[in-house]
Amino acid sequence: MKFHEKEVIEVIRSDDPGAQPILIKAKNLGKPKFEGQFDFLFEDREDTQRLTRNDVQLEMAKNTRKGVLKAFAWGFPEGGRGNLGVNVLGNLAGLSDCLDEMKETGLSERSWEAINGFHGIKFATTTKFLHFAKITSASGPCQIFDERVWNFLEKVQPDEFSATLEKLSRKRSYGIRYATYLTYLNDLNALADKLRVSGAAVEMYMFKNSPDKRAARHQ
Repeated sequence: MKFHEKEVIEVIRSDDPGAQPILIKAKNLGKPKFEGQFDFLFEDREDTQRLTRNDVQLEMAKNTRKGVLKAFAWGFPEGGRGNLGVNVLGNLAGLSDCLDEMKETGLSERSWEAINGFHGIKFATTTKFLHFAKITSASGPCQIFDERVWNFLEKVQPDEFSATLEKLSRKRSYGIRYATYLTYLNDLNALADKLRVSGAAVEMYMFKNSPDKRAARHQ
């Protein structure tokens, strides 16, 4: 597959990543194990809220702690698998401190290891935080890299991501190394520049078109 196919370019250019929404529900994020940490998302007493990428980025710019919570809600509207949500809440201060530092310094190998070093919180979650905090790296703006994006790259094998594919581990439980993430960002942001779109637009196309068994909830 080539991203330079006319039909693909038209789809990518027609989508606005910032407007990408998800519906979040109080019954999922208001579970006792979350100890009311997400209640601020439902302050108008509506049990269902519409949350976009723009909403999350605005919150992250004003208040990193609330931004992390809002990013988690956007990424995992049902509360995440297993203890993911509990792990994020238990490390909320540390995650916020990491992001605040990176807002000033950018992403480095040390900060990558730090934010991925919290128990039970892996790259699919942390790269969402990096994206929404607008963290920059040596390879350009940080973008989301999750299981759906990984599936797209692995199964579709796009030519423009050949360098990334060479570096990806066959075992996802191993996560991704800092150098691999930078290679992904380099491939993605270089392609975005060529197509004259944002890196997030390319990532969103891969997310939506990932050949998973389950359709994407985010539209």
